[in-house]
Amino acid sequence: MLFQSEYNKWWIAGALLLAFIVSYIQYFFRTKNQGFPKKTNYVLALLRFLTIFIIGILLINFFTKWNKDVYTKPLLVLAVDNSRSMVAAKDSLDVKEFFQKDFDKFQKELSDKFDIQTISFGEQLNFNPNKFLFNEYKTDADNIFYKTQKIFQNREISATLFITDGIFNQGTHPASQIQQNLIYPIYCLATGDTTLYKDVLIKKINHNKNVFIGNDFIAEVLIQYAHVNNETVKVSLYLEDKLIAEKSVNLNSETIDIKTINFQINANKAGNNVYKVVVSKLKDEINSQNNIAYFSVNVIEDKTKVLIVYSAPHPDIAAISEVLSQTPQYEIKIIKESEYSVNQNNQDVIIYHRPTNTSLLNNINKLGIPIFIISNQIEILKSNFLKVQQLLPNQYNESESSTNTSFGSFALEYNNNGLKDDKPAVLSPYGDYTPSGGQADVLLYQKINGIITHLPLFYTLINGTGKYAVFLGDGLWRWKMFEYQQTRNYNWFGNFITQTVRFLSIRRDKNPFKLYMPLISYESDPIQIRAELYNESAQPITEPDVLISIQDSSNNQFKYVFNKATSSYYLDIGKLLAGNYTYKASCQYHGKDYVQSGKLRVLPLQLEKYDITANHDLLKIMCSKTDGKFYLLNQYHQFLDELNKNESFKTIISRHSEYTYWIENIWFFITLLILLTIEWIIRRWHGII
Repeated sequence: MLFQSEYNKWWIAGALLLAFIVSYIQYFFRTKNQGFPKKTNYVLALLRFLTIFIIGILLINFFTKWNKDVYTKPLLVLAVDNSRSMVAAKDSLDVKEFFQKDFDKFQKELSDKFDIQTISFGEQLNFNPNKFLFNEYKTDADNIFYKTQKIFQNREISATLFITDGIFNQGTHPASQIQQNLIYPIYCLATGDTTLYKDVLIKKINHNKNVFIGNDFIAEVLIQYAHVNNETVKVSLYLEDKLIAEKSVNLNSETIDIKTINFQINANKAGNNVYKVVVSKLKDEINSQNNIAYFSVNVIEDKTKVLIVYSAPHPDIAAISEVLSQTPQYEIKIIKESEYSVNQNNQDVIIYHRPTNTSLLNNINKLGIPIFIISNQIEILKSNFLKVQQLLPNQYNESESSTNTSFGSFALEYNNNGLKDDKPAVLSPYGDYTPSGGQADVLLYQKINGIITHLPLFYTLINGTGKYAVFLGDGLWRWKMFEYQQTRNYNWFGNFITQTVRFLSIRRDKNPFKLYMPLISYESDPIQIRAELYNESAQPITEPDVLISIQDSSNNQFKYVFNKATSSYYLDIGKLLAGNYTYKASCQYHGKDYVQSGKLRVLPLQLEKYDITANHDLLKIMCSKTDGKFYLLNQYHQFLDELNKNESFKTIISRHSEYTYWIENIWFFITLLILLTIEWIIRRWHGII
């Protein structure tokens, strides 16, 4: 502990001298003829001296410097598998008992040496979970190392401990995610049963997601089996519970083997068709819950024709066309602006990239063809799409995006890998402008230098002529590249482009009440519904309440009221049990009743029961790759001993200096108050005051 000042220490002598002069003048020079007792003079002079000196010391700005040792324990990430398979094997009682009775003690013993950060994984990653219920339908640890490093980027991870059975049925297995730059060891406490039982299961079904009506498509069913001695099973294919095909397959293998069965199916019914594949049960088969699987195919009546018109080559063109071409629903054609003629008006949607021909844009607009405009040159847009208050030509902002949660034109999915507002900046026009020309709905606002502005970056527009979408920026392709770098996919970008085109391509009907309800869902996924209501001017409104009633096959009814956004309604009813449901949504506006009804199919998700054989071999590979160690759950005491003996995990001691300024210390002011109070009382007693 050191006492220092921001000024030269010779100022202390000045404070002493000043205190002495003031106290001497006050009590020895002025009062020498007032007949004070000498002792009283000395006491009063001392009090005044101390008061002036303390004030002087505080004004010199003295402070105390403390050196404090900070102890930083090594960081251990504790990753717990929270899926259903954890309690589906023979050791399920041991797993439950460990987490109910021993887990807290286990964490406490770890915390003696480590800073523990607990995460759970199943359907998604959860940081610092309150408890483990082992009720999640999937086991997905995709990008688990990248995500944990990103969360704890300001700290170095010393080790990761997995408590899992090694069954990963979504994403990539953590063992295949280990990179050469992963410098910390991975330990495993393994659960589950590794015994291979006699079993047949539907491993995977490969099929087209979208098919055009009248076409044939192939459903490729992969049957996995083991410990089967020359038995024949039937593989049956159902459409809406009606048997449409059946094949017999002979199985004979002691080890794990796979057979492929192909069904050729004719898509003769438009809409979402749900198919069920059933494999008959083997003799003495223990687990038959993995003998059934579902898949759905969207049968499309017509293709949506999308024309991309561009004024000059640009990376945006490739990014957009690549996304749209992956959906068979879209027929893509790319043409240069100078080669396009308005007589070619058989398109459903036009994506116009950086338009430079005002006449051409106006002619397309008159035809009523929906247009998706991508440009940061707003001179050409201000007549029909923007109201410009101020504009500096050829001046641009580097704009990030800020999502408007009240956007209602269409829904965008933001899952764990979704970018939302974490996207690279694009070049947007410098100025002051707002959407105009119809009913505008802004999805993305511009965020400039960290400040969210009122300037639109992406918005939709509906007017009497048609529907439009406008992106006021240059560099849309960077979003696709950035997302792929972060997540190894571009699901969000693809969803953004396809949802925009879908919004533009949907033809307006005469019913002003619209309901967007999934036809098929899984019991693991929450049901999210959106509704829209339009007035006589085709403007979205949210004045009346929208109600929905959902009924299951047992005639149980569930009633809900939609939440209201700025221009639409939304509702999240959570998860539903597998089964068939009917629904009826209704609202009343200006004395008229509007109704939308339909059917919902919730499919069972048996991923955690498809394969209940614990995969300890991959866990061992994961540990050996990183110089970690593999243990069974009941060997957790040995794991604790190993960590306690491991000298590579050390607490880091760092020394930090802390400063306390005396002028901020209340005790100095209390001392001053006491000194002045005593002085005042003595002077009052002797009648000086």
